[in-house]
Amino acid sequence: MYGHDLRSTQVRTLCLMCLLGDNAVSVLKTMGVRVAEKAASKAINSIPTAVLVRLNKAVGTTLVVKCGKVLRSKHGTHVPCLREHVNQPKRTG
Repeated sequence: MYGHDLRSTQVRTLCLMCLLGDNAVSVLKTMGVRVAEKAASKAINSIPTAVLVRLNKAVGTTLVVKCGKVLRSKHGTHVPCLREHVNQPKRTG
């Protein structure tokens, strides 16, 4: 038809998309999400283990420090052993 091979996969896909109309958009979005998920998964799997270990340590340390600051500021005066630590002046010498 007009020089296009009706048996080719590309032409058939385009014909189906035209027949789907507005529903084609949602189909393409779903396919795009699936392709992106697979690509991200392959990219993550290709990262060396040593890099992942260092990344996990950095993220873990950051989370512990942030959570520790929040917990100490909110609950430090309610826990007796922390209250003594927080309220005592630093010893020198």
